[in-house]
Amino acid sequence: MIKEFMEGINQYPIHSNGLFDPPKALANIVESVIGAIFIYSNSYLEIVWKTFKKLADPLISLNTLGKQSVSKLYELCQKNKMKVSFEKDIWMKSMTVKVFVDGNLYGSGTYVHKKEIVQNRAAKAALDRLGMILQKAQIDSCYSTSG
Repeated sequence: MIKEFMEGINQYPIHSNGLFDPPKALANIVESVIGAIFIYSNSYLEIVWKTFKKLADPLISLNTLGKQSVSKLYELCQKNKMKVSFEKDIWMKSMTVKVFVDGNLYGSGTYVHKKEIVQNRAAKAALDRLGMILQKAQIDSCYSTSG
């Protein structure tokens, strides 16, 4: 699982925001390190926090954290008065979720282990496609109003 994670992390950014599922073993390692610091510091939480903050600082900050794709998609569609729906029933058969915007297929995602991750992947695909379409429409509207 760690090897699969290492390969997958190249496909998704460090902060995948729900697009990738890190192995439990890695979380256990982080918890163990935090626990060791806690014990070594005689249960002094401030030392634990300062140490963890230094370790996590290059990776985790307000700038690197983001919303999951499903939330972003709902917000974008609500802003543009579009209707979003997810076809999740096929996950049980093919590990796939499809995203429809105003009844049209805009994205799909596949993942074996968790429905939440496949839903976020499908939403990310829909966001990417919808973003390109909305950007093109904006550009076209600029040209049609200026000429």
